[in-house]
Amino acid sequence: SADGEVTKPNHPAFHATGGTNLTNSSNIIIVSPTAVVNRGNHYSGSNGRFTAPVDGLYYHAFWGLLYPMASGVVNIYYSKNGNQYAHLVQGGADSNSHTSRSGCVLMEMSAGDYSELRINRNTYTGINAYGSQWNMMAFLVA
Repeated sequence: SADGEVTKPNHPAFHATGGTNLTNSSNIIIVSPTAVVNRGNHYSGSNGRFTAPVDGLYYHAFWGLLYPMASGVVNIYYSKNGNQYAHLVQGGADSNSHTSRSGCVLMEMSAGDYSELRINRNTYTGINAYGSQWNMMAFLVA
């Protein structure tokens, strides 16, 4: 525009909602099946992967509710191409079993690299990334 605003309608970005019933205990990919924004269709709501279309620096974030979680410890982290990229959040249960978690990370990605949000619960089972209160997103920064 005349004031200097720049739009980038093809800028890679996604925001997905919904959670995963976490039936196992180790390194489960959190899949948010409903993409409310998916510019370029680089996020898959079937497997939870975001695939970088171009080389760059990408911002990733998640926030939401783990439920029920009355005991145990969880570790939430991002993986890049199947390998742990960052260890974001480790924490125990809240006393009311509604445990909120959030985190963000900047990830250098090459075209074709993929990221996934993972959770490791060690021995605790029967927890969900609660469907109506779980969000995750990523977008190209530079």
